[in-house]
Amino acid sequence: MPSTTPDPIWIAYRDSLLCAFMSTIDQHDYIDGGKFADDVSNSVLNSITLRDAVRSMRGVISEEKIELLRVRYRSYKYRKSKEKKTLQIEGSTHKWIMSAKQEHYFDTVDEALYHLLNPNYSQQREWKEERIQVANNSIEGDKNYIYSLLERLTANDKKMVLLSIERAFMDGWKEAKASKTKKVSALAESTENYINQFKDSKFL
Repeated sequence: MPSTTPDPIWIAYRDSLLCAFMSTIDQHDYIDGGKFADDVSNSVLNSITLRDAVRSMRGVISEEKIELLRVRYRSYKYRKSKEKKTLQIEGSTHKWIMSAKQEHYFDTVDEALYHLLNPNYSQQREWKEERIQVANNSIEGDKNYIYSLLERLTANDKKMVLLSIERAFMDGWKEAKASKTKKVSALAESTENYINQFKDSKFL
């Protein structure tokens, strides 16, 4: 006996995706070689619940195919209930999203997409590129970030920063004079040890 109460989610699935699913049913999926294929297809495409559709298919179409329909519908229903959508994207786009997900420690692809599409993300990428330039370029030259920073500081803060730069330079000079090591990694290790004292600050 057919269901009397329509399932709106099933009807939405039926009207948008069920026809495509039915088109994947091959001759070998029919138990009797497709003898009742047209009748079953019409009944399924006019069903108002999944149960109705399964009832029409049973005994005519293989249980494997029926189970596949159940799986497809459960997935569709889950996406609907969670307001999730399926997107078809290029492999390169997927790689970009997953790379950003890993780089920024996003928990889910949803979170990654949200941040990637957020206007602030572009600003964050610009800041990251600026930090790389500051780290790799000599402090000499008026295009270095330190000069634009100094212009935004008060006179007292500017003086304090300049004194700190001077102190850091003098410490580095003394360290270099006193060091006897020939290790290739000595400079990097010494720099890391020196800067770590600031990284432990609550302001960073």
